[in-house]
Amino acid sequence: MKAKTFRVIEGTIESDETFIGGKASNMHANVRCKKINGRGTVGKTVVHGVLERPSDEHETSRVDVAVVPNQKAKTLQPRIRETVAQGARVFTDSLASYEGLNNEYAHATVEHAKGEYVKDGDVHTNCMENFWARTCRSQQSTLARIVTSNCFDSTSDGEQTVAVLN
Repeated sequence: MKAKTFRVIEGTIESDETFIGGKASNMHANVRCKKINGRGTVGKTVVHGVLERPSDEHETSRVDVAVVPNQKAKTLQPRIRETVAQGARVFTDSLASYEGLNNEYAHATVEHAKGEYVKDGDVHTNCMENFWARTCRSQQSTLARIVTSNCFDSTSDGEQTVAVLN
């Protein structure tokens, strides 16, 4: 068995979640009626990501992503605690699930609902949002579909999957 290659991330961190799944407008009417029973997130898979910003311009960002059952605090906070070193600067949006991180991290938020995307110069989740946008665009340009049961999961031998952005 291989040793795990993933290290706890530290420094300046962005945490965010997204929903991955088919657009209702691209589905046949019969399929849409069966799969879509509510608003935009119904029937989609929740994916949580934690991005470590590079410490200088010669490094690249590191991203750890995982499929999670929901976006509740009892799901997201333990994942942050196992992935991010205590004392790190953690930036999130104002989702209530992130409340309570102040005890272990230098936690700051931005309120997207109020049009706030950057605060105090470097408090933002724009790098993580960029990762999600690039992930979605890469899937739109292919004929293959994401199999959400395997998407962003650990490998069979327990190694963490880590994405790297340039």
